Amino acid sequence: MFVDDFNGTVLVNPPTPEIEGKNLIDMKDAKGKTLIREFINVAKTKGSGWVDYWWPKPGENKPSRKLSYIKQAKMPDGQIVIVGAGIYPK
Repeated sequence: MFVDDFNGTVLVNPPTPEIEGKNLIDMKDAKGKTLIREFINVAKTKGSGWVDYWWPKPGENKPSRKLSYIKQAKMPDGQIVIVGAGIYPK
């Protein structure tokens, strides 16, 4: 699971905690997709949905295909964020 804000800052990412607090709005995956922008787009336009991209599995450096379900959510303080959970399909 991960949580990002709508400005592109990673709030929570347990498998990769070193990116927490960083703004990755323009970061591209191995195929050139700006995945945080795609998460924001899906959350804003649909409220929720699937995003397909390339990301390393925990403990690996080589990117693998990943599918994440993205959902817009409201924090207790009223901030709107993106909550996602991903899988690595075979």
